[in-house]
Amino acid sequence: MTMLLSERKAFGHPGIAPRWTRSAKDAAGTAYADSSRVWFTVARGILNDVYFPTVDRPQIRDLQYLITDSTTFFHDERRHLTSKVEYLDPHGLGVQITSVDPDGRYRLHKQIITDPHQPCILIHTRLETQLHFAGTLRMFALLRRISRAAARRTADTLPCARGARRSSPTRAGHGSR
Repeated sequence: MTMLLSERKAFGHPGIAPRWTRSAKDAAGTAYADSSRVWFTVARGILNDVYFPTVDRPQIRDLQYLITDSTTFFHDERRHLTSKVEYLDPHGLGVQITSVDPDGRYRLHKQIITDPHQPCILIHTRLETQLHFAGTLRMFALLRRISRAAARRTADTLPCARGARRSSPTRAGHGSR
């Protein structure tokens, strides 16, 4: 059970009515276990069409990140970044997504898999920045549901989890430190 640390409403809530996503997909994933009842697709560098408890019951329309320096730019991951999607393994159903800012200021790395024993999707995310952008970028998660409960649309702001780690800054073109 998820507990919200804050009950503040996000600006612009409740948002737009839920709709289906595009049909052009870059990848599909699930776990190689009969106990896994979660399926997902990826398109344009973001997670979308999450199905649970059966493959014909959509629950999430999409999950993407919004990235800003709070002064000069605001990027919607799906619209503003160039993404490359690869499977983690030729025989597996997890994906690695690398999304790059067109101006080269930052790079977003995601690995998406499903847990073979729990009904959940695991996303490991790392934001890699140029050295002079370290500490200035802010990243937000935007989740849009497409379930029966979506008729009661809500939008909340949540603080970052305690103990969350930030990746070390990198120099452009020199990889991680």
